[in-house]
Amino acid sequence: RFLCCIDGSESSELAYKMVKNMMKPRDSLLMFHAHKSEDSMFEIHPEDLHRRYKNQLIGDVQPSTRFDMEWYQRQENETVLHALQKHLNKYKPAPDFIVFGQTGRKGIKQDHPTTLGSNSDLALRKLHMPCIIAKRHLHTEPRTYLYVVNDSMSSKLGFDIILQLVRACDTLTVVHAVDNTERGLVDGVKKPTIEEVNELREYYDTELYKYGPRQCSFVVTYVKENLSIAEHITEYSNKQDPDFLALAPRAKSNLSPMTDYIIGHVRASIILCKN
Repeated sequence: RFLCCIDGSESSELAYKMVKNMMKPRDSLLMFHAHKSEDSMFEIHPEDLHRRYKNQLIGDVQPSTRFDMEWYQRQENETVLHALQKHLNKYKPAPDFIVFGQTGRKGIKQDHPTTLGSNSDLALRKLHMPCIIAKRHLHTEPRTYLYVVNDSMSSKLGFDIILQLVRACDTLTVVHAVDNTERGLVDGVKKPTIEEVNELREYYDTELYKYGPRQCSFVVTYVKENLSIAEHITEYSNKQDPDFLALAPRAKSNLSPMTDYIIGHVRASIILCKN
């Protein structure tokens, strides 16, 4: 069950095309648009937007796909995120994934490959459910997923979430970044021992063998002396250039500094496997 937030911008159109290409048979799609009552130079008339996407959905989605559209007029001083949070409570069952574009109509230009718009940034921080940020076009299958893990339970639960999206023809690489430099504590986490790294490798090798696609692997990468873990993961991701970079953030109200940095600096589209 996907919920795609749209506003008429190029970024939201990219998000729609991405989720359309990601959907499997029998998946469902809800298009959500929260518009203002007053006229604005940045607003597209709600009826025009509704007509556009209704025609696209009828022509694009598979016959077995269920879709719906929710157009909501925001109250004065009500943000898009507040409107979405209000509506999420009434959807039964709740969406499995919420999809956003990288920026909005008033956002940065698309030649900035990493920075997020305000609505997408707030959604990643405040919505406690899996989120997808579409940063660039999704190519035809097969697709590549890079899932960054540590030894936390969040990573293990997030692995189940990412498996909902991965198809048999895709490539899934589970990456664990190890910092064995002399900087001591990094983000409050002690240096892992060889035994701990091997234990994590054995866990994900087993899970990948049971449930992963044909092309899958567990990779340990060692952080360079002059980089933080976040900088190393960002550099690694941008070099590998996957279609999606996935993370399972901590179960707190705000993102950790490491997750925050990675989201803001990688070029790949983002999947936050929130639990």
